[in-house]
This record gives sequence, structure tokens and C-alpha cells, in this order.
Amino acid sequence: MIQFLLSPWWIIPILVASFLLARWFYKHRGYQKITALLVGLRFFSLAILATLLLKPIIEYVDSSTKKPILTVLFDYSKSIFNAVDSNKVSSDYELFSSQLQNQLGEDYQLEFFYFGEGVSSKTSGFNNNQSNISGAISRVNDLYDQKLQAATILITDGIVNQGNVLEYIPTGPKAIHVIAVGDTTSIADLTIADVRINGRTYTNNLFPIKVKWTKENLGDTPFTIGLYSGKELLKEQQVNAASNAGFITFYHSEKIPGNYLYQVVLNAPKTEEQQVANNQKYFSVRVIEKEKTVGLVYDRPTPDVGAFAQSLKKLADYETKIVSLDELNQSQLNKWDALVFFSSKGIPETRLKPIKDFYDAGKGVGLFIRDANQAATLSKLGFPSVQLETTLQENLVYAKPNDDYQGLDIRPTWKNFQDIHPLKIKLGTPKLASGYQHIFSQKIGSLDTDLPLLSSHQIGNKKLLVSLAWDWWKLRMSFYRSFESHEDFDVTINQLVQFLANRSEREQLQINIPDQFYSDARQTVTAEVLNNSGAPVNNAVLLFEFSKQGEELFKMEFIPTGVNYKLNLSGLSPGKYQYTATTTVEGKKLSKTGGFIVLPNDREIQDLRARHKELRKFAQKAGGEFFPIEEGAKLIARLKDQPAPKIYQAQINRSEIVKWKPICILICLLLGVEWFLRKLKGNI
Repeated sequence: MIQFLLSPWWIIPILVASFLLARWFYKHRGYQKITALLVGLRFFSLAILATLLLKPIIEYVDSSTKKPILTVLFDYSKSIFNAVDSNKVSSDYELFSSQLQNQLGEDYQLEFFYFGEGVSSKTSGFNNNQSNISGAISRVNDLYDQKLQAATILITDGIVNQGNVLEYIPTGPKAIHVIAVGDTTSIADLTIADVRINGRTYTNNLFPIKVKWTKENLGDTPFTIGLYSGKELLKEQQVNAASNAGFITFYHSEKIPGNYLYQVVLNAPKTEEQQVANNQKYFSVRVIEKEKTVGLVYDRPTPDVGAFAQSLKKLADYETKIVSLDELNQSQLNKWDALVFFSSKGIPETRLKPIKDFYDAGKGVGLFIRDANQAATLSKLGFPSVQLETTLQENLVYAKPNDDYQGLDIRPTWKNFQDIHPLKIKLGTPKLASGYQHIFSQKIGSLDTDLPLLSSHQIGNKKLLVSLAWDWWKLRMSFYRSFESHEDFDVTINQLVQFLANRSEREQLQINIPDQFYSDARQTVTAEVLNNSGAPVNNAVLLFEFSKQGEELFKMEFIPTGVNYKLNLSGLSPGKYQYTATTTVEGKKLSKTGGFIVLPNDREIQDLRARHKELRKFAQKAGGEFFPIEEGAKLIARLKDQPAPKIYQAQINRSEIVKWKPICILICLLLGVEWFLRKLKGNI
């Protein structure tokens, strides 16, 4: 098909003009056969040249047949390596890979990937600290067009500790076949399954440390669980239980504020355990001074207020005050360290001004709003802007945790918020001012989005939380139904309130670093430098020195971003660290000291029993087949027996006629013949 970049209607005047010009050129010769031939040659030359100015393009379809893509995902997490059959897993992987290439390489385009917490086309061994099967499948689906994919082969032990569990992994139109590795046999094993603590507490306050233990195939053999600080045994309890799981609780206190690193160790000398790496677990606690008072304010009664009050009463030494907006007075506000306001309707600016004054005084405020008019009113008052372009229609969304969030001490319990119970939110596209960080984003069905659900904002000592959802009380109840405990929900609410309640004077040098993070986390430290007038300084030289318990001192330099300063602190070994940050502003030397704790990521050694039963169900749901790796050849044979689907791909190609060499040759030929005939007949 021929197309023109300019209007093709120009061809008609081009032909007319070309003919008239050619005839005018030979008008003095009258009509002769040779003259008619010369006019025709000149006409075609002019017409072709003028038509090329319209930029004609020829479009044609190029059809081809391609091999369908067969993606293969190998699990390279530590649970594979630590399993009982770890010595042969690597050779099984290599054998299966070679069988795929030898028997299916001609019919399929094989694409191999290796996953743990991430996905890569190359492997560095069984050293991934987490298993994210849903993330690996999603990543592969994003890389390739679903129309070109034939199927996916997943080789794993089914142990999941990041992303969606197998039951909730979304499947597409293409089959996912499962090759199962690992050992499903229940071995003799004792495990510290979980340690539940409140991440922050107060000096001289007894705080609970709830330890969950499990055991398999060990009968009623007694064992002890000890609480350690370094090598010092602080407390110990003996467990004599016939059940396969249970809890014990330690109560401990510290007199001096700071970060404390603890270790829980399970000791069972008379057992025949085959796996002892999961007999210990590290955790840390931040000890701070002074009891805080938090006000929960509402414009109309809502169960969410009660849920927050119960969470704070259960896990923290907060004095919690519940007050309606009508009863709120300045005397109460002067005694509070933080305020959480639950709004369900539009409120006049004058009634909200005391809350704005509370915020301006450097006290943390949480705004749980659901109304667009209410958001507009708060923005007019001077709170960091929140715009809700919403409708009256309500939507159900899940809370998706943001693992890269910097403002709070993120705990593993946050991941449990995903897929537990949806929250209600007004349907629309919220817009927040710059400076907000998302704590939770909206997950709509199985679709992860970047739309804010719960966000924080902090400038100096002004701290703000903004929630756009409600029915948090239902989420708390769902935690109890799922885990027989509110604890994960309560710990998270406690962290949010601690973020609001903990005040610090606005210092010229501010370092934002979590109290603790995992050794394999991508950890970024941020900093802010102010001059003597309180204005940001964006070109300071900011040094960061840190060491681990008196070991070698490391020196790094923050990178200015134009807004603040950033430093990558990833890849540190587990332990307790102290740091000093220094800079000079307007001739004044500023320094900041502190500490943080790096925890080992031990999720991959907590439970090494392969989940073949769950993998079989997942394969059925995904339209695929299930085989243990010893029978992997059967899957290859079935795929070989099934004719590979033919992928026809049509590609539209374009070619500019002006670039064709034959056109150039034709024009030269027409002009050359015309010139030759004129010379032959005596320069007609």
C-alpha cells in the first residue's frame, strides 16, 4: 500500500502542471511523433520528481513464524541449600536444564531465570535470604508478551516468606508447571518460630517478649529457652510440653535509654535435631524516656477509635484520652504529645484550627479522613496538601506495605497486612503534596498500585500521618481470626503513634536512620542540614563514620540530592553499630551521634520442610502439571509430545520511495533518453 505524508490530492495538479510544462518546452516544434515522444519523456521525469516531494511511502506486511517462549524459574534461596537433600539439588538443576535444552530447544525459545528475593538471568548460588515466588512470576510476565509465551516451569520447594503465598498468587492464561524440590519429611526439629515485641519501650518499664516455639517428632522432650544480651544470660525458662507449638513470655526492663540487641536461644541437648540453625533469633528494642499522652479525637463515634485505643492500651505505656471534637479544649491539648483525628464528614475551618495549632507547635498529628471537602479544608488551614478527586462510590482495597519506607522502624509484621482484610476508601485518584512518604499503598484486588492509603510527612519537628481509608477495626478483627492474636496489628498501630509522639528539638544536623534493619536490606540513610537561620543547606560536606562494637572504623560521605542528603548503608554484617556524623556550616562544626542494629535475616532457616502439597494445588489452579524433580523428565516428555504452538508474527514495514535506487535510475534514464534523442535529431 502506498501512503503519502502530504495530501495525495496534489498528484492531480502535479500531473497537469507536468504535462503543460513539458508541452510548453516543445511548443515551437509543432506536432510530430518525435516531439510527442520527447514531451512524454519530459512529462514522466517532471511528474516523478514532483510526486517524490509528497514523500510517498510503501507499507508492506512481513509475516514470520517464531518459536514460543518457555520460561523456566529456578529457586535459589537458602532454604534449598539448607535442606536435607541439598547436596544433590545443584546436580538435579543442571541435569534438568540440560534435558530441557536437548529435548525442547528446537521447538521452544528457552529463557532461564533464577530467583530468591529478586529475579536474575544469572545465578550466584543458593544465597538468597528470601523466597518471592509471586514476584518472580510477575517479573517474567512483565518481560514477555503473553501472546508469545507458551508456559512457565517453576522449580521450587514452595517455601514462601516474601510476596504472596501460593494460595494468593494470581495466575494468567498460560500454564505454570511445577517441579518440586526439597524434602517433605518431618524431621526432628525445634524452632524459634517468632519473637513478638514492641519495638520501643520506656526506661524502667517491664516490657513483654513473647517467644513462639515449634517442634516436630520430638515427643515431650524438655528444653530451655534463654534470653541473652551478648553473652550474658538474662533470663531462662524450661519448657515441658507435649504439644507441637507454644509460647513463653519474658519480662525485661532497661534503666538507660538506647538501642538494645537481644538474642533468644533454644537449647535441647538431649534431642537428635538435624537442623539447629533455627534455634535462635535476634531482635532489638529501643528504650526511650518518659510516658506519652495521646489523644484520639472524633467528630462522630466510629469503631476505628476503639480499635486504636485497644491497640495502644495493650502494647504501650500510653495514657490514651478519647475525646469528641465538641469537647476538645486547649487545656487538654497542652497535656498531649500526639493527636489522632478521625473525621467522617466536613468540618468548618474554625473548629479544626486547634488541631492545626497543635501541629504547628511541633506535636504529631494523625488525620484519618474520608471526605474530599474535609481534605480541602485541612489543606486551606495549612496542612501539607491532600487532594481527593473522589466520587461517592466506595472501593475495597488492601494495605500494601512499602518496604523502602524510611520514616518508621519497619517490622516483619507489616507484611501480614497484605491480603488479610480490605479497607474501605472513596474511589478516585488521591494527590498528596511533595514530601509525603507512603507507608501503605492501595492494592486493588491482585493489582499493586502506587496510590496512597496511609502516608507520613515530616519537616523538622512537624510530623503528620494521613490515612484515606476506614474500617481499621475490621482489619484488627481479621488479624485475630487469621493468627489468633491482634498483636501484629497492635504493634503497627503502636509504631505509628510512637512516630507522632516522639519529639526532638529542631537540630541543625538531622540524621534519619532506623533503629534496626536486616543485613540484606537496601538501606538508605537520609540527612538534613540547616544554617543558623533554619534554612536548608544543600552543599555541605557531610561525613559519616561508623563502627561495629569497637571494630574497624568506616568513613563515608553523604551525597547531596538538592533536597536532602543520602547515603547507602546496605550490605552490613549483623551486629550493633555506633555512628558519628559531622559537617561545618557557617564556620560552626555540627555533629550527631547515635546507633543502629543490623539483624541477620534468618527467614530461610526457620522452616525447611518443602511444601509439595501446596505446590500441587497451585499447579492445578495455574493449569499446569506437578512433578517432583526426580520425575522432571516426564514433564519434558509431555511437552515434547504436545506440538509446540506456532507463533505467527506480522510486522508492518515502511519504505520511503525517494530512497529507492531504481527510482533514481529511472529518472536518470528518462532524462538521458530525452537528451540523446534531441542530440540525434539535431538538438530539437
